[in-house]
Amino acid sequence: MSGMIAYLSGTVELIHEGYAIIKTRDIGYKVFLPNRILSSFRESAPVTLYIHTHVRETALDLYGFASFKEQLLFEKMITISGIGPKIAIGIFQIGTVNEIVRAIQASDVDFFTQVPRFGKKNAQKVILELKNSFDDGEVFTDSQDKNSRSTVISALMGFGFSRSEASDALDKVKDPSLSMEEQIRKSLQILGK
Repeated sequence: MSGMIAYLSGTVELIHEGYAIIKTRDIGYKVFLPNRILSSFRESAPVTLYIHTHVRETALDLYGFASFKEQLLFEKMITISGIGPKIAIGIFQIGTVNEIVRAIQASDVDFFTQVPRFGKKNAQKVILELKNSFDDGEVFTDSQDKNSRSTVISALMGFGFSRSEASDALDKVKDPSLSMEEQIRKSLQILGK
């Protein structure tokens, strides 16, 4: 049942807290999204989303993602006992796929406890259950991303900052789609504050 609607392409009809209505032909779909994605939407603008269709006895909810990797990670999360779609979408509020995967690989419990009503036990459960998911050939962070991250950190260290300062600043940039030069510039702005 979870694969009923897998993809939506249309225009943004309405943006509300926690969801948007996406118009495809003459039908409007209510799609729940992380605010990180919602904040980039503009009404009447075209949009394409990967969709997870969540079916319950009383509802059929759609959860939208900007990439297939996000959708895949979300679907892995909700297979964990006690982690429902609302909690999983909350995790995507605090980080990108790459940041979430890095937190899992580094066993960073504090990263996950930033999610409201998400305690340390659940954070440890997510880390424990998903830690080995990234060694089975499934690619969530591509090598290009890892290489560009280390290049940006090295460049920032060249300006006299420590590795941890450089890494923290780069984490705050939160937009891996930017060029390396832009990531360096924005990180320097953060470090300069």
